[in-house]
Amino acid sequence: MLKKNIIYSLIVLFYMTLLTSAKCYAVDIQILQEQCADIGFKIKTPANGKCVLQLMQTVKNKEAQALAEQRAYQAKVAAENAQKQQEAMLLQQEAALRRQQSEMLELQRRSIESQENIAREQRRSAGLQLMQKGLESLSGASRSAPVPILRAPIECRTYGNRTTCD
Repeated sequence: MLKKNIIYSLIVLFYMTLLTSAKCYAVDIQILQEQCADIGFKIKTPANGKCVLQLMQTVKNKEAQALAEQRAYQAKVAAENAQKQQEAMLLQQEAALRRQQSEMLELQRRSIESQENIAREQRRSAGLQLMQKGLESLSGASRSAPVPILRAPIECRTYGNRTTCD
């Protein structure tokens, strides 16, 4: 009998704690009492109280498990989002690097093209100067001082009645 009174007191104390507690439980005690009554326990008996406590503990365990699963899921989603964000950032960096490489290649191409144009213009200018000198030498009129023609000294030799000069 003493055991039953202690258990009953504990159950009443537990109910009182639940009622005065600032926490709101998702499980309604009366619903649990009715569930225990459906199982076969009479309402307001220590056996019903034990049944209610066990059901409450089961509900709490399920809620804790659901909360843990939800937190694990949220952590997984956060990790996936962080990874996706990092991948997106890497893709952006790769795209920027490709753009820079493309711009560098375009600058190099333009530089080579400019150098080729300069070389082509220099060859053209040298050719024009050479043609100008050729025309001047053909016409005999030179804008600059005439270019002296170097000649070897003339040597003359006499062989009998003949004289030859080189």
